Amino acid sequence: MDSRTLDPENPDDRLDHLVSLMFDGFALTSGYGGVVQCPYDSDKERITELDCEEDDDGSSVASKSSPRQRECSTEETTDGGDSDGAPETKMIRTSIGLVHVVMDLAKKPLAESNGRDILFSNTSIEVRKSDLGGFGIFAIRDLVFQEHILIERTLFHASGTSVITAFESLEDSDRELFLDLHSHNPDDDTLEQRIRATFFTNNFVCGNRAGGGVFLAAARFNHACSARCSVKYAYDLTEDVMTFTIGRRGGVEAGEELTVCYGKDRDMLLEQYGFDCTCGACDSVLREKNEEQAAEWSV
Repeated sequence: MDSRTLDPENPDDRLDHLVSLMFDGFALTSGYGGVVQCPYDSDKERITELDCEEDDDGSSVASKSSPRQRECSTEETTDGGDSDGAPETKMIRTSIGLVHVVMDLAKKPLAESNGRDILFSNTSIEVRKSDLGGFGIFAIRDLVFQEHILIERTLFHASGTSVITAFESLEDSDRELFLDLHSHNPDDDTLEQRIRATFFTNNFVCGNRAGGGVFLAAARFNHACSARCSVKYAYDLTEDVMTFTIGRRGGVEAGEELTVCYGKDRDMLLEQYGFDCTCGACDSVLREKNEEQAAEWSV
């Protein structure tokens, strides 16, 4: 194959373009955005699977479990890149599999004390006040199914026994950003209690890593049950990043709030996150739970 630049839009170049992508087990699976997906069976150890729910079609659905086991800008962050400072393209784990993505890592949000209406934005989303409560994440343009909207590295990883030490190791500005996050704990009278409550409310499970990780921008996603949430996500262990992807087949319209699933149990949502789920999608789950209890009592 010659060294000229191939144009995937040119019919004469499409075959050559496909062949050029067939290396080391990689195969073109999506024309949108030049996304390349790979089964990469020989490299399973470098990637950990997200323990998530399955939708009716068998695809993984973003979900969060308990606060201790939640599924897992002012400063620019880049990851390598070329001599011009452009972000690298890397193969990472996403909710649609292993794909090549541009590692355009999320910048840190602004602190709420800054007084800005928008705390974070990129080319797809922004963080601003939500009718669901507090802040939320909104689409700033129409977003299509399986489009990656946010790639974020952890602020820190911790477990219940190490969260205070992890917090104390942060820069003062990062401590402020962390304490900006919502926490649900009626007994957070002391700073230590507030730190623990904030961590348990906002951490994401990161594959099979112990404890959880905090993602400052992604922590602003509000909840909708799995049948209605619009975003799925997965963690890549090697790059220590979580990638958030549009999971709704019809896509998302500009201005719509984006949501992930915290869990299916309405009682758990009230106890651990402090709200009653009103999306309606979990009513069927509640009915199923009641039917199971009735069956047990009838025995």
